[in-house]
Amino acid sequence: MLDSARHFVSKAKILQLIEGMAYNKLNVFHWHMTDDSAFPYSSSVFPELSAKGAYRPELTYSKADVKEVVKFARARGIRVVPEFDTPAHTASWAASHPELLTKCEGEFQGQLGPLNPTKESTFNFLHKFFSEIKFLFPDKFLHLGVDEVDSACWESNADIQAYLMAHGLDNGDLPYLYLERFSANISAMGWKQMVWQEAMIENSYMDWPVGTIAQIWFDYKNAAATLTKKRQDVVRSDGWYLYVLDTGADWEKFYNVEPTNFNGNKSQKSHVIGGEACLWSEWINEHNVLPTTFPRVSALAERLWSPLEQLDAEKARLRLEEHNCRMIGRGIEARPANGFGMC
Repeated sequence: MLDSARHFVSKAKILQLIEGMAYNKLNVFHWHMTDDSAFPYSSSVFPELSAKGAYRPELTYSKADVKEVVKFARARGIRVVPEFDTPAHTASWAASHPELLTKCEGEFQGQLGPLNPTKESTFNFLHKFFSEIKFLFPDKFLHLGVDEVDSACWESNADIQAYLMAHGLDNGDLPYLYLERFSANISAMGWKQMVWQEAMIENSYMDWPVGTIAQIWFDYKNAAATLTKKRQDVVRSDGWYLYVLDTGADWEKFYNVEPTNFNGNKSQKSHVIGGEACLWSEWINEHNVLPTTFPRVSALAERLWSPLEQLDAEKARLRLEEHNCRMIGRGIEARPANGFGMC
């Protein structure tokens, strides 16, 4: 997963990243394109989103850019799964459409919170926006986000409280007001869905469409046990944080993370369908994105493609050294794998 909102990463560098993914048999590029800090996608339906929400006009992705990335990845056997995180992480949307977000009141007066789930205009806007996105990304999955949603702002808003009272609802129903409506709209467009884990764990009564995937990013053992017990497919990402910068051969930490290491039976563990390295970009930009990724993600790739009984970090060390030289020879800016060495 690449976060291209906190720091913009150029199309050219993204193509290099995808090329490196192909060299490592990684087959899904999860593109977290927008966040609180910036809205770099240049929408034709709502051009004001990037006009006011991007860092600068040139730090945006056009439709042509997106299509080129998708085509480039497809030619290398890599799917591109987009994520436009909602209802939280939408501060950049407020630069052009503050009416979409909730006006916090009381102790939060003056702040804007998550998208307002009680307004019809919220869902009309989302429908128009994601209808445009659907034509750019042919993959069957859309990542909905739905992480770190703080309901305190919702609960502080007088209009939202009046809506709840008028409809016989309470604060506990607020997440469902958003999720049920948004998820149904996305399903109607023909997408399958992927969400961050709390969307399912904290909203256990939500009737998610068949095939929805939960991405686990913290408290893996408990989350995996809870979700797979419900026959829910999951992807592990908590052990593979590329953005956590370290020195030395820290690829070994990646190599030793085991996705099936939780309290569950064989059937439950069959619902662990993969793993994902996450590159959040607070400290990542155009100039260090590749050496931050490679060769650490190479260790993850071997981990996920190998039977558990065949894994040996010491034997992998030499293979990784050779593969690192191979990547560098192919133009991938990979950092040293094991300290001193030829590459």
